[in-house]
Amino acid sequence: MRFLVLCVAVCLLTVSTLVAQEAAFPRMVFDPRPVLDRDFAEELSGELRKLDEPSLYALRLDKSVEVYRFLWSRSFHHLVSVRLEVLADHSGRLVIRTAPGAAGFPYTNKGPASSVTRLIPREKVESFLKLLENTGFWITPPYEFNDQTGTDGSGWVIEGVQSGQYHLISRWTPCESNGAGKATVCQLGSALALTLGQLSIDKKDVY
Repeated sequence: MRFLVLCVAVCLLTVSTLVAQEAAFPRMVFDPRPVLDRDFAEELSGELRKLDEPSLYALRLDKSVEVYRFLWSRSFHHLVSVRLEVLADHSGRLVIRTAPGAAGFPYTNKGPASSVTRLIPREKVESFLKLLENTGFWITPPYEFNDQTGTDGSGWVIEGVQSGQYHLISRWTPCESNGAGKATVCQLGSALALTLGQLSIDKKDVY
């Protein structure tokens, strides 16, 4: 009897975990192996909570929404998110959030995230949307199998929502290594953080 109760509890925990994951990200979008996919989704969900950032996957249900986000998790630097909301007139609202401490050392992430909002003119938004098209964002596979090697580096995640469609691309240290989709992620992340966001970051810290 105790064994049966334990099995039921484990099953309920597994289901609740998968439901929680689906609230922030679709399943099997980070890795073809369910356990690793779940663990990565939970880690990124925790980073979004630190930054007080919404789930873009949930926003796909509103077909009027167009939004893009770069989540940048560098081992030795602040966790950063840059979110571009495309407005009705095709201008944009850019929200930059930064968590304290180093992303690779969670115990240093103490205190609330800082937030800056900027209005982006239409021509710059349209330039970014053209870059999305030219780099093939919407058709680039979300992950590259066995992409991450080592623990020191950075996770780059680009998400997009447009007309009810959601897409995500995740790559490890894309500007310093080769692999499918890495150039796309490097270009889009750099455009959001450095061009539109105007973050003052030394070239050696872009990894």
